[in-house]
Amino acid sequence: MWLLLSSVYVAFLGLIDLVIDLIAINYYRVNATTLGLLASLWIFVYAVISRLASRVAENKGSKLLIMVSIPVTLTLLASLFSLGNFYHIIISQILHAFSVALVRNSISITILNSLESEDWNYANRIFFQLSMFFEGIFLYAISSLSLTFLIDSSTIFSAIFLSAGLLLFLLMPSSRLSLSRDLFRVEKNVNSSLSTISILSSIGYEPLYTPSKARMLSRMLETRNTLSVGDVLTSVIGFRLSNSFFFTPLAFIFLRVLGMSSEFVLAVYGIAKILASVSLSFFPNHMGRGLAVTTLLLRLLIMTLFVSSVLTRSYELIIALTLTYLFNIALDAKLYSLYIEASLANSPSTYSIVSELSNMIGSLVSGYLIVLGGLTTTLVSITMTSLVSLKALIKNGS
Repeated sequence: MWLLLSSVYVAFLGLIDLVIDLIAINYYRVNATTLGLLASLWIFVYAVISRLASRVAENKGSKLLIMVSIPVTLTLLASLFSLGNFYHIIISQILHAFSVALVRNSISITILNSLESEDWNYANRIFFQLSMFFEGIFLYAISSLSLTFLIDSSTIFSAIFLSAGLLLFLLMPSSRLSLSRDLFRVEKNVNSSLSTISILSSIGYEPLYTPSKARMLSRMLETRNTLSVGDVLTSVIGFRLSNSFFFTPLAFIFLRVLGMSSEFVLAVYGIAKILASVSLSFFPNHMGRGLAVTTLLLRLLIMTLFVSSVLTRSYELIIALTLTYLFNIALDAKLYSLYIEASLANSPSTYSIVSELSNMIGSLVSGYLIVLGGLTTTLVSITMTSLVSLKALIKNGS
């Protein structure tokens, strides 16, 4: 029950993420450059708070993070819906990153400490799918009511969130980081020739939809001889940069380039997330080299069609965005597993740091690309960085 409620809670925060962008574009008339600056600010705050939150959870328990996130998010809603001045958007962005970091760390740590180790991947996958599904439901519901209705009903909205937060706090198992028998058993089962795996670092950043750890560990030694950590991190940088170049200005492209309404954008995002969350159940758990390369090239094709404004009909946009979500999840999982294999599970936090830095730089630059050369520059940048991300996928032997 607590995992289901956690998914709803995180889905609510996901809804607010897009709402902040829409309000910034519609009410404060921000350009693509400012949108990129806001996105990079979000990533920076999230990275810093995530590291602090994990330490707090270790000493005080993960439930405390949920309790702290409630007033933080209520303050965020008050600031966002007040429509005072642009500084309220900056404050909202910071508080949103703060709250998301607290909640995600709390849920990840609770899963680690309250479930058996063999259930971790399953629980993370279910949590991820449910979060995406409920976020899609919320987005579509708001699109039916209108963004203005959401702003005018902010008090009711805040009350619903407060109730959900308090209920989650009551139902969530008490959890403190410790050398539990599950963590002990995992460390003992890892071959003594391998470096010790930092379970917290791995689970804390690991994409929530990944191949099994047993498969990754069984292929480490053979992969080590053909694929270097540098190869994988180069691909990760290219993958993250291309994602940022595409997703950061996407709402701006919808509203300013394609001339769509906020309600239409909410509906497209919502339906795409619902379809993607359901489709994940039928997506393969492991991708070989051929499928991984094909997936990345198809992802590049879809992004190209988006940025080139070729896709204009609602069903085209929904299908394309759904596939982009699916391909990103699969490729993220693939790159993470390749990193674990190539590094012999040593310093998985490096993957997190490189990814966060790449996301922050990509978000920061994305707006300037549009200013400097329009969407053509964005398209060229997405293409180049996507091709860079092919390196590890091609060198991977399976």
